[in-house]
Amino acid sequence: MRCVAAINICKFVHQWDTFVGVFSHERHCVKFPGIIICQCLPPSRKVEPWPEAEYRCKPATPDAFTPPLPPNLLKHLFSQPDCIRPNQTRILDQAPKKINGPLPGTGTEQQSFWGIDFEEGWNHEKITWIALFIFGLGSSLFAVLWSVFRWDVQGAFGVASWWVTLCTLLLTLLAQRERG
Repeated sequence: MRCVAAINICKFVHQWDTFVGVFSHERHCVKFPGIIICQCLPPSRKVEPWPEAEYRCKPATPDAFTPPLPPNLLKHLFSQPDCIRPNQTRILDQAPKKINGPLPGTGTEQQSFWGIDFEEGWNHEKITWIALFIFGLGSSLFAVLWSVFRWDVQGAFGVASWWVTLCTLLLTLLAQRERG
């Protein structure tokens, strides 16, 4: 019932061997008149052709205050891979790729890395269909069968209404969990 909700190119911060902080564009990049601070890509000194380069990506630094690959484009291409032509390499070229070995993962100092973040979320369409099938169809079937075999229409639809109420409460609980 979970799915990839968003895909972003962003900065990661690694601390204490177990914690990785995600610096998303919406929250951590800043735009003032004449000043653009976008951390979605590595600084130009860490990108090829610099001698101490750690990453390969084009463009090395963003020209504007937008990430080089918008999240909606990345999500679309992830869910519809047939849209990518075989000789199309622009997306791969613009994603930051580490080129000089594995990420150092020990120590007490904070370390920054760049890459692609896959955000997970609820698959709303699947949840809707499951709720409709289990609670909608199930309560209707129960109400009809109870009415036919027990000759109690009011009792049947009373119990069926509790099914629908339970569905509403469960969906509300899921929505509250998603908000955090």
